[in-house]
Amino acid sequence: MQLFAQREISGTVYEKDSRQPLPGASVLLYNERSVLKAQTLSDNKGNFELKNPPLGNYRLVVNFIGYKSEMNTVIITEKTKKINLDYVQLARNSIKLNSIEIKGEKSLFSIRKDTIEFDANQFYTHANASLNNLLQKLPGLTIDANGNYFFQGKPIKELYIDGKPVLQDPKRLMEIVKADMISKVQITDKKNLGGVVEPGNDAKVLNLTIRKEARKGITGNLGAGYGTDDRYAANATMNMLREDKMLIGMVNLNNINNGREPGANTEFTNITGIPGVIKALTGFTQMNFDITPEIKVSGSLMQNNTNASNNETTERQNIFREANTFYTNNAYREQNTHSTQANLRVDYTPDQNNKLTFALDASRRKNLNTSYGNYVTTNDKKDTINNGIIRNADSSIQKNITTNVDYVHQFKKQGRMLSANIAFGANWNYSYQYNFNFNNISNDIKPDTINQQVQPKIYSSILDARLSYREPLSKSWLLILAYNLNQTFTRNRQYAYAYDKMGYYALVDSLSYHFQNKTLSHNIMTGLNFSKGRFQAGLYAGVAFNDINSNNKTAKETIRNRQANFEPGLQFSYKPDNYKTFSFNYSGRSFRPDPNYFWPVANIQNPLYIQLGNPDLKPGYMHSLSLNYTSISISNTTFVAAVDGSYSRNAVSTAIYADSLGRQVSIPVNVNGNYAISPNILLSTRLKKPGITLTGMSRFTHNKSISLVNSISNTTRTYTFDNMLTAVMTCKEILETSVVLLHTYTGNKYSIQNESYSDFLKYNIFVNVSTYLPWDINLGSAVNYSVNTGAKQKYTLLDAWVSRYLTRSKALKAKLYVYDILRQNRSLLTTFNETYRETIQSTALQQYFMFSLTYYYGPHKRTP
Repeated sequence: MQLFAQREISGTVYEKDSRQPLPGASVLLYNERSVLKAQTLSDNKGNFELKNPPLGNYRLVVNFIGYKSEMNTVIITEKTKKINLDYVQLARNSIKLNSIEIKGEKSLFSIRKDTIEFDANQFYTHANASLNNLLQKLPGLTIDANGNYFFQGKPIKELYIDGKPVLQDPKRLMEIVKADMISKVQITDKKNLGGVVEPGNDAKVLNLTIRKEARKGITGNLGAGYGTDDRYAANATMNMLREDKMLIGMVNLNNINNGREPGANTEFTNITGIPGVIKALTGFTQMNFDITPEIKVSGSLMQNNTNASNNETTERQNIFREANTFYTNNAYREQNTHSTQANLRVDYTPDQNNKLTFALDASRRKNLNTSYGNYVTTNDKKDTINNGIIRNADSSIQKNITTNVDYVHQFKKQGRMLSANIAFGANWNYSYQYNFNFNNISNDIKPDTINQQVQPKIYSSILDARLSYREPLSKSWLLILAYNLNQTFTRNRQYAYAYDKMGYYALVDSLSYHFQNKTLSHNIMTGLNFSKGRFQAGLYAGVAFNDINSNNKTAKETIRNRQANFEPGLQFSYKPDNYKTFSFNYSGRSFRPDPNYFWPVANIQNPLYIQLGNPDLKPGYMHSLSLNYTSISISNTTFVAAVDGSYSRNAVSTAIYADSLGRQVSIPVNVNGNYAISPNILLSTRLKKPGITLTGMSRFTHNKSISLVNSISNTTRTYTFDNMLTAVMTCKEILETSVVLLHTYTGNKYSIQNESYSDFLKYNIFVNVSTYLPWDINLGSAVNYSVNTGAKQKYTLLDAWVSRYLTRSKALKAKLYVYDILRQNRSLLTTFNETYRETIQSTALQQYFMFSLTYYYGPHKRTP
């Protein structure tokens, strides 16, 4: 059948025997070269639309799993009008899933409701390439300077493998799981156990589907390397992936600030530079297994021991009304950390209407931090205000345990649902601090010496209980009722001692206290959801009752703040088709200050910068608004445009009190009028023939914050313009290149200084080139050129390597690696704060050579 249409094709898909509509059927439009030009899915009523297809001759293929495909010839000219295929019938096929084979280019992705699925086979990766190497080629997926993953500008918070949860940070799995093990990459919105996206939650979830070949045997790698200056690296991983069980493990030992396998053929971007040298021993394991079809268990265990040391120079400009002061500190710092973390999750699904989830998280962390340095404070005329030495030692132990129980019941009536959640967490923190300071003050004032011991003991707990009920009022309307109780409790016993003339430590009453804080909130919410066709909307109204009670038992003072707030919410989204979404979200929410803001004395390690608490802080309230447009096209292009904004009442800010001797005391206070607005745009595309993924992203942020400086109100306006451009290219299987361009402009002005303006630029150019030559030889190089105008510094970090597989099966690799060829590596960090501007420059890992061997074991993997 030949049909004529103009810029639009529509129709309805039915099941041939029952004549019922078929929702979710794939509608594909191929040109004469069998290249996919458009695609969509039929909606809940079987209807579909393809808008604005180019002029030409096409084959329209409609298919559904378990049915024979239906094909129609479509010719689109300038003279014809809209075409409507009223009755597309699909017959069941008990032998084949598809009766028609369409040859040509396969689509990189498919869309099923709110899930985007990428076909990993469409992205070339070399043997033993990391999962990160695959993910960075997906259009719309970005990686920031700290290794965090985002899709369409939204953070990826959770990782699943074949639907099994990974209980640790997703970044830990990126080097353990290899790219050639992956069949599909699925990305969807993060939902609660009731299958609903909670208001204000824009996080994403990533699920990896494992290839059948990778589910056999055990795979992994063993690698070790040794280099000049006693640099070393050792790494071992293992993967056992089955349909009903999963075991993943990793052990890493190194002193090169890098937890990756020694044989890796790519480098990560290191934008800010890692300060100092870190010696690390890390062990991690993840276990998932099905006890029965109804009971699924997941668990993880991690041990991490690190020793970090570095020399750093801090230059801070303190902002005052009359004149600024300038603080410079040259210090040596060392940090030793021993941490253990365990996670357990049990999912029990007795039937399709009930699900119970139990989770337990426990951790223990021991820290020993030491530092000593020399400082000087000057005025605008470079006259010395004070100078001296400062030494600190802090030994602490932190213990934490959290339990969480979720229950969801789906009633017989479709859409009627009850969900309940209760969580309890407790934290213990015991610390022993030693603070020594010799402060030499000018103007013939006697030097000030501080020799203290501080022993804080902190216990905190949190109880959170939630109950939600959903009742469908009609096919389109849904009623939601919810209640939330949240209670936090903190007890802080701090004892401070000073070295007296007799040589003994005497109790310092002004720094010692017994303090308790309790916060309690009740939230009651009701809402209506409307969903029809491509339009969804939600209107919510709630009331929050907040109660903050602070009790300083030492001073016998009790302060209580109560507050009731109306909490509205509005959401709507519209999908013109399966590839485009407009969304709008508004919410008004109460928030409570962090418990440590209430403590009488928060930090006294640096006597020039004392941090006190404020037990009279009140609950805050924030208005949040976001407007978002997202599209993903069959040409493998993702486009996102969004605007986010917030306005706060009773926000927590800082009040600074400074004297003429360069000493400061900061106290948290409530302020009104803080706001932020941030428009951003993202464009990402995948060009299949050259094998290149291009991504560009820009974000502008304007922040207004209010602080107090010597009782004078100071408004700080900060402007940040971030730009990122990435290109990842694989050329004919012999060249792989990744380029990252980062540019950040930061400027701010302070009302207390007559709106004087200051700004700086920071930009990085990172290039990684890896060539694959005959005889299984790999030559590679990575360069990171960094400029920071705030620190008036620039440097180039250049690395290079050569590697070769020593076996035909590519199981054994030898590698020679050179780090920091130009000997320029360093660490720079510049920040603009409400009351100061600061640059920290630290020593960094220097040049070394390393030779390594890596063995990849397991069943034969697919040929790239």
